[in-house]
Amino acid sequence: RLLTPPYTSSHLLTSSQGFSLIHRTGSLRHEVAAHVTDAMRMALLQASGYSVAANEFVPAEHTPKNRLIVATRRSQMSAAATRKAREGALGELAALKEATGGVGICLETMLLVPGPSADPEPYITY
Repeated sequence: RLLTPPYTSSHLLTSSQGFSLIHRTGSLRHEVAAHVTDAMRMALLQASGYSVAANEFVPAEHTPKNRLIVATRRSQMSAAATRKAREGALGELAALKEATGGVGICLETMLLVPGPSADPEPYITY
């Protein structure tokens, strides 16, 4: 089981024309960037073989950064089901990256997600 605390990549919205109004408004930029960052993190974890849930762990009145992502290794799935889940999550990640001007997050470089022709069991490298 993996737990990932809140983290925001506010640079995600700097290179996309579609986010220019949001980027110029500081509070919006940070909120939207937090959501996009969490969505990218969830897609990467799903592509790496985890079931993922986002939970609030500190009441919102105390802090706006209160989302804890909990990732649990999926039980054995067939190679076809694993490949389909990975491709779906990577497709969602690609769409998010395209929307943000091609910008990704550091977690992407930390997780090894083999391509469709590789071993169907993704794994994490350290």
